[in-house]
Amino acid sequence: VAGASTSTSTHNSDFDTAGSKSKALNLMMISCEENPPYGPSKGTAMMFLELLCQAYERKCSLREQQQCCSSLLGDCNNNFCNLRIRITIYHAQSNDYPLTSSEWSSYDGILIPGSLSAAYDNTNVEWIEKLQSVIRNEIHHMRLKTMGVCFGHQCFAHAFGRSNHNNEKVEEGCGGEIEGGAGRAIKCPTG
Repeated sequence: VAGASTSTSTHNSDFDTAGSKSKALNLMMISCEENPPYGPSKGTAMMFLELLCQAYERKCSLREQQQCCSSLLGDCNNNFCNLRIRITIYHAQSNDYPLTSSEWSSYDGILIPGSLSAAYDNTNVEWIEKLQSVIRNEIHHMRLKTMGVCFGHQCFAHAFGRSNHNNEKVEEGCGGEIEGGAGRAIKCPTG
């Protein structure tokens, strides 16, 4: 992928950008499943990396590179911008999370992907209860940018007392924002 480099690691790996003039996007993924189709976690992280790189490549084509980099990422080196994307994997099923608030805040964003488990099963499954507690007490409390996909999104809803496991239909305006007491969700238009 032109202009982007990627890596995945477990949380005990070092990230070395010394000597690099590229911008870095440092993401955390809280893996919720090791079994297909939602796992293994490294495969899921690679899927996110590929998606982000494709989006970056599309947004910053070679003929638009200078303009894109100047407006989105700051200074460019030799009219060409490099973006380094890193995803560090934590494992919710093992209660594996950052230990300190500085470790939490060292990430530019958090990804919480899918699982074979049910997000509403937080009273019977310890790791789901812990994940929802982490969402409330760490992620939301620190106002960290987070994207929940499928199970991850449902965990956010259940962490704040929202429920949709009974197929309750909730209508929001196309592209409208839904304000809750604890956060904000945006429904994206489809079609």
